[in-house]
Amino acid sequence: MDQKKKEAITGLLVGFVGLIFIFYFNFGKFEFCNFPKCSLIGDIIYDAFKNANNGTGDLSISTSTATKRALWIIQVFYILFFIQYRSCIGYWFYKLIRMVYKKI
Repeated sequence: MDQKKKEAITGLLVGFVGLIFIFYFNFGKFEFCNFPKCSLIGDIIYDAFKNANNGTGDLSISTSTATKRALWIIQVFYILFFIQYRSCIGYWFYKLIRMVYKKI
């Protein structure tokens, strides 16, 4: 297989795994979740909207809806980003693996 094609496929796989762990995995409880607030990016977005809402922290309809919409928009941009730069992601992933392997 061509090296460039191998790096592109690896970049796609690394991107999809990153998508799942960043947007759908709760690192505090080590479980997958559906509600956006329990994921890493969901927590960041929720806290940003909570602070914009004078720090009240209540889950009003507008804060919850805004968090979900922002999460979906960021997911779309993330997917477009790693599809566009899949070869570069694969190249740096292989370079990182080689560097770690040499250190061992």
